[in-house]
Amino acid sequence: PNVVLFSVPYEADGWTAKTIFLMIGINNRGQVRPGAKATDTPEQAAKGARAIVDALKRRHPESRLVVLGALPVANKDGLAWVARYNRLLAGFEEPGKVDFRDVNGGFLRDGGQIGDLFNDGRHPNPAGYEVYAAAIDRILAE
Repeated sequence: PNVVLFSVPYEADGWTAKTIFLMIGINNRGQVRPGAKATDTPEQAAKGARAIVDALKRRHPESRLVVLGALPVANKDGLAWVARYNRLLAGFEEPGKVDFRDVNGGFLRDGGQIGDLFNDGRHPNPAGYEVYAAAIDRILAE
């Protein structure tokens, strides 16, 4: 298939891909897990992302895995959280195995989120997905 969407790593079984793009959102920032006292820190969220990256590498060692940075959010505290999280994701890079690409450039202006590209300050609208698709096209052309 040209595009496969899945929500958990075991759904990645049974197919092959030249390139896998992994976008992991930031729900950990806005939700308190059962038994936790606060939302996850960027470090805690990155630990979960690392587990997904490792599972995909085991299941698809022949594929190029591109980890995409989380998109910017509308508020200043959220922007700082996302920036830290993306720096941690960038640390997953392994030459020839895992690439990190921060696609935020098309979603930021003057240090803040371009609100016209989002439905709710977190999720892209159709115009935002056009920006996202263009970023992915550039990565594929590398």
